[in-house]
Amino acid sequence: MFLNRYWGEYKRVKTYRPDPRNAFEVENVSFKDKDKTVVHPFSYKFRRRKVYAIIGASGSGKSTLALHFNGLMKSPKGNIFFFNGENIYFFKKTIPNFRAIRRYVGMVLQNPEYQLFKETVLEDVMCGLQMLDVPDSNPEERAKSKLRELGIMEEFFNRNPFMLSGGQKKKVALAGILVIEPEIIIFDEPVLGLDPYSVKKIVDIIQDLKNKNKTIIVISNNIDLILELSEEILVMDRGRLIMSGRPYLIFKDKRLNLGTPKVIKFLDKLTKHSPRFLPVWKDEPKNFEELASSIFNVLRK
Repeated sequence: MFLNRYWGEYKRVKTYRPDPRNAFEVENVSFKDKDKTVVHPFSYKFRRRKVYAIIGASGSGKSTLALHFNGLMKSPKGNIFFFNGENIYFFKKTIPNFRAIRRYVGMVLQNPEYQLFKETVLEDVMCGLQMLDVPDSNPEERAKSKLRELGIMEEFFNRNPFMLSGGQKKKVALAGILVIEPEIIIFDEPVLGLDPYSVKKIVDIIQDLKNKNKTIIVISNNIDLILELSEEILVMDRGRLIMSGRPYLIFKDKRLNLGTPKVIKFLDKLTKHSPRFLPVWKDEPKNFEELASSIFNVLRK
């Protein structure tokens, strides 16, 4: 009986083709650390060219879950089906196609130092091209171009990456991912510990990637950042997905106890004081610039 079920499941996943509108589909992915379940069975379909956020308290399993998306961790029972056909299957103990998967799914870790390996910034960015067998006739120029694009000047190319500031380290780690040109990019706490200037730079970079039709997943508890960047939020609690939906739907649900972004808090006070501005809720402004524009539109009427 067990072998029949196993064989049936094997045939199903081997012949399954995901919806072409989806960047990837996660099916029954879970993770245990000894006897503790860190991620309960998780299934979700991530659309292409969309920005997602995964939010939840510390220990909710959001970062551990995301590590499965590009094969840094492997679920013993789950499957992940990618748009490009490079899948992760439950019946394989390892991920033999991990290079192809990591070319398709890039991940910028919370601590950029975990992604810095070489003695110079330039060598570090080139490292991913070499490790993942990315074909390129001029990898050095490709790496330099990506560094310039992210605002890293040439005077830093030959410096030790560990001697850079926190924001610069984040950019170098990001350059090492973007130089591979993945279709899906995962950011784990991208602005944690950064100064306001560096935060704005990282936000601008993510917005630019969004405009280039990349599929993006941001893992963070920074609710203002998540409101500004995301189109859909997944809420994790003690290893389980408990809700998903549009940012305003999520943040207005007090049962989730996520806190209230500054823009929504201001709009709530404004509309309670002056119901004239209630139509602004329909615009669902993501930052104060959009909020000001929506308020101005109401005043013009």
